[in-house]
Amino acid sequence: MRIFLILAVVLSSLLTSGPVFAQENVKPALQNIVDNLDKLSKLGTTNKNKKNDSEEIKIRKSTFKNILELARIESNNLKNKLIKLDELEDDYSNLRDRYLKELNNHNSYYESIDVALEKESSLVKIKELAIQFKDWRKIVYHPTLQKVINFLLIFKGKDILQIAENRFNNVSADLKKVEDYEIIKNSPLADILVKAEKSLDEAKELQSAAELIILKANNNDIQKLIEDELAKIKGTYKYFIEMSNWVKEASGK
Repeated sequence: MRIFLILAVVLSSLLTSGPVFAQENVKPALQNIVDNLDKLSKLGTTNKNKKNDSEEIKIRKSTFKNILELARIESNNLKNKLIKLDELEDDYSNLRDRYLKELNNHNSYYESIDVALEKESSLVKIKELAIQFKDWRKIVYHPTLQKVINFLLIFKGKDILQIAENRFNNVSADLKKVEDYEIIKNSPLADILVKAEKSLDEAKELQSAAELIILKANNNDIQKLIEDELAKIKGTYKYFIEMSNWVKEASGK
């Protein structure tokens, strides 16, 4: 009975559910905007079978307005995620505010395109406006989008890292309570926990590196660092699962 109680102590902290390893994903909405803009900017501007192009103009304006609405939704979703980041240190708070300002400026640009579109009555002009908007997103918006996603990834990684560290501390504390019992001394649990700690420490180093880089340069190195960090955290949980499986087997569960 004592053995089962000892194993139950260790198992209790190992069975807590882990975090969800999700990344910022705006690709579906982004791809819809890109696809629709491509179609709109490539459409022909003449229709020999129709003397009156009013119906075609109406359709294209409606399509363009839908694109603008998707763009606003995409931008507002990013703004809301940035606003939810609280208790940031000054440097990160200032950077967050700068990104919010950029996104607000983008929304103003959408409004100006909307106003210009409303006034247009020419298929040629509507197509030119679509090409202008497409070029603007590529040159101005996409770089901001990537910077914001990198920023959000860093703080999502920080939250996940904290959850993993709390789990490690709980497992470590529970194992220490029963470390003097023979069944624990002869088990691989301590060695596996050392591996988990090493993986967690490497994740912390990657997180720190990403936090420094975002303040100095906004580039794709951040995404790679966060991806590597999440891989290390997943590795930590893999060791927790390995420990849990050993305890279950030892207790006959």
